[in-house]
Formats: sequence, structure tokens, C-alpha cells
Amino acid sequence: RLLGLIHPEDYPGVLESSIEAAREQKPWRAQFRMNLPDGRTIWLEANDTPETLADGTIIWTGYGSDITEKRQAEEAVAYEIRFQQLVTEISSDFILADSKNLDDKIHAMLEKIGKFFSVDRSYLFLFSKDRKHMTNTHEWCVEGISPQIMHNQQIPMGRFGWWTSRINRQEAVHIPDVEALPPEAHKDRDDFRIEEIKSLLTLPLIRGGQTVGFFGFDA
Repeated sequence: RLLGLIHPEDYPGVLESSIEAAREQKPWRAQFRMNLPDGRTIWLEANDTPETLADGTIIWTGYGSDITEKRQAEEAVAYEIRFQQLVTEISSDFILADSKNLDDKIHAMLEKIGKFFSVDRSYLFLFSKDRKHMTNTHEWCVEGISPQIMHNQQIPMGRFGWWTSRINRQEAVHIPDVEALPPEAHKDRDDFRIEEIKSLLTLPLIRGGQTVGFFGFDA
């Protein structure tokens, strides 16, 4: 019954390590996920010792501890460390940027960030000097996703009224579900649908106190 609850991805490792511990008669310790009957998935740490009886039967003595909160805390710290390493790497890269390699470095940054956050597309838009149009200048797409940069040139700023007003207020705009946008954002929703965007996050690009464009990430 216990084995039947083990997460399918962890099952082969649990089975192999427990069989080895039984064969060598050594203590067995393992961490793995379990899918509980109530729908929850927890992390369990098992500490058991095998004992082989005269008839060959193996008796396991030990206990299992729910270490879900501990694992989540460890993963959060590890994630933060990886993120800070990414920020340092990108910052160091841009210190060496010049007019000849700036485009390449922007593309590399979009790829690194896109892969880190597991998004489908990451991109940069810049506003025209008169702030009447916006243009997609750089884009990265995960394999299998069609580029949209060629369709996003000289777009009228008023086309995305609901969304543009928030970017102009220098807000980060997070739309977890395009279909759940409010009625007043129906034009924005229609345009997002055309590009098959399900969710997105945009961050204003600010220079001299003025919004001059934005970075975007979508699924």
C-alpha cells in the first residue's frame, strides 16, 4: 500500500535503493514524494532498517517523517541563490556592452531569463519618441513557439488602452489568465488571443523617470 502512494517519478529510485539496502542489510534512508489519497503531495523522509528472518522474510523497522515544509524552504533558498547568480551574470555581461554587441547581449539576456522562469516568450518593446507607437525590438522564443516580432512593429499605443495605461503609470502588469480580464479590457484580450497568449507579465523600462518601453514574458 505504501509503495502505491509513491510519486511515479520517484518510484524507481525508491525501489532500487530499498532493494539494495535489503540485500546488503544496511540502514535505508531516502527522501521522496507521496501522493496522498486526499489529493495532497508531500515529501517523506524514510529511515528504516531491514532484518532478514530465517525463512528469508525481510522485516523493516523504522519511521517516515513529513518534511514537506523543510523541502519547500530549501528549494526557496536554492531558487533565490540561482536567481541572484543570474542577475550577477547578466549585470556583469552588460558592463562590457557597446554599440556593436548590445543587440546580442539583449538577446542573450532574454534567453537566460526566459529559460530561468520557464516562459514561452520573452521580449523588449520600445516606445517612439512621440509616444504614439511601440515596436518589438528583441524577442526570444522557446523551441516550438512561433516568433511574433515581425507582427509587432509600429503598433499604435492606443491599441491596448487598458494595459497601456498601467504601463504608463510604471506598473508591473501581471495577467495570470487572459480570459479572466475585465470587460473594459476586451480589446486587449482580443489582441492577446490573436497571438495565442494565455498569461503574461510586463515590466516597464524606465529612463530618466519616464517609461520608454517594457520587457514582457508570456505563455
